[in-house]
Amino acid sequence: MKTGSACRDCGASSIRTACSTPSSATASAPAGQDPSPFACGLIVCQHGVMTLIRSSSAWSQPEIERFLADCVIPVRLACLTPRRQPIVCSLWYLHEDGALWCATQKTAKVAQYLEQHPFCGFEISTETLPYKGVRGQGEATLSVERGPDILLQLIDRYLGTRDSAFARWLIARSSGEVAIAIRPRWLTAWDFSARMRSK
Repeated sequence: MKTGSACRDCGASSIRTACSTPSSATASAPAGQDPSPFACGLIVCQHGVMTLIRSSSAWSQPEIERFLADCVIPVRLACLTPRRQPIVCSLWYLHEDGALWCATQKTAKVAQYLEQHPFCGFEISTETLPYKGVRGQGEATLSVERGPDILLQLIDRYLGTRDSAFARWLIARSSGEVAIAIRPRWLTAWDFSARMRSK
């Protein structure tokens, strides 16, 4: 099992490695929520930083963070409707302070859904061979205050300019944006590079 890095909040290097053997915590988890991470073989900083990496992950924490920073592909975000039906949407994202930040209009359905049911799933993966990526589950919070700022950062990241017609259209609507911060409860990575090269 890979080890994590020091706690980003307190600087402590105390990392607890979870047993991968299922425990009673799995059976007693509340409906709609993950069981205890220690029943899933995750690595958790004892000081509460949400840097949880599954033991089966193909990449270490630094490798995952590097991929999330470098990969300019929308995140596929899965959440629940008010009727608890799953829905998936694609959003621009940036990785900052251990969270995935997105932006959308305050009136967008996805913002309403996440406000009502903040637990969500997500995936960022390459669209060309060899396939690789990161997926996980997390909890979303909304920030109206950070909406316009996050939108500008996303425009810079995905468009590379604020002067295009599309960028200007987005900026003109920025007062109606809300930021979405997805803080992972767990992460895992997969990488099919080796098996695809061998075929």
